[in-house]
Amino acid sequence: MDTTVDWSGYAGGIAAAEGLDETVRRMAEAAAWETLTFLSGGQIRLDPIEVRPAGDAACCGKGWAGSVSALIRRDPEYPWLGILGSWRNSCSCSRRARTEVRLPGPVSRVVEVRVAGDVVSPGVYRVDDGYVLVREDGFEWPHGANMARDDADDAFVITYYKGVAPSARVRFAAGLLAGEMAAAITGGACRLPKGTRSVTRQGTTYEIDTSAFPNNRTNIRIVDTLIASINPNALRAESQVLSPDLPRMRQTTIAARRTGA
Repeated sequence: MDTTVDWSGYAGGIAAAEGLDETVRRMAEAAAWETLTFLSGGQIRLDPIEVRPAGDAACCGKGWAGSVSALIRRDPEYPWLGILGSWRNSCSCSRRARTEVRLPGPVSRVVEVRVAGDVVSPGVYRVDDGYVLVREDGFEWPHGANMARDDADDAFVITYYKGVAPSARVRFAAGLLAGEMAAAITGGACRLPKGTRSVTRQGTTYEIDTSAFPNNRTNIRIVDTLIASINPNALRAESQVLSPDLPRMRQTTIAARRTGA
């Protein structure tokens, strides 16, 4: 998780921020990131995600059982509607060129692409339209990914930020917001809406109501401008589109618990 905060906009600068009580500073930063994530409708992401694109190699003798006969030539990227009205994963052995992979977007930053344990140089691919990963070196992306294999074997894994990555602009806004949170925690004057200034102290634990922001505003112009540019409709959650035409992609949410060395 990348939670680095730029305190340079804080009154007194970074040195003044470093003079804050460590617990106060830590809680203020956490509250700032929580608020930015909430007000952006979940579009500001502190963690990149890993996905494994699926393709047609699963049914072309690569070790997996196909759900449809390989004699049926279908687009390997999409499911299809069977004769009994059930959606099925496509399966094709056409081995068409695969220089593009469509990712669940928007893609704001590609962290790493690994094929069979090797990192692909970022100089050989680009992102088009905010979601299409295009390979430019004359080689193809793997036509399939064995979901049961580790990254060091023959896995095809793409790690990227879906949504808004913590850029310099976002970190600066987080610093401004954290400064106001620190003032609220210590009982000082701050620009936050009135509902957020009620702080509960329980030992060394401080709580701030990060949902008490009317009209999705913090009263900090730079922060509000950032939020408005990311989430102009003040959505509370990322919008999603469900369609059988979307590319098949698998994301691991709970990793296997392996034993032994």
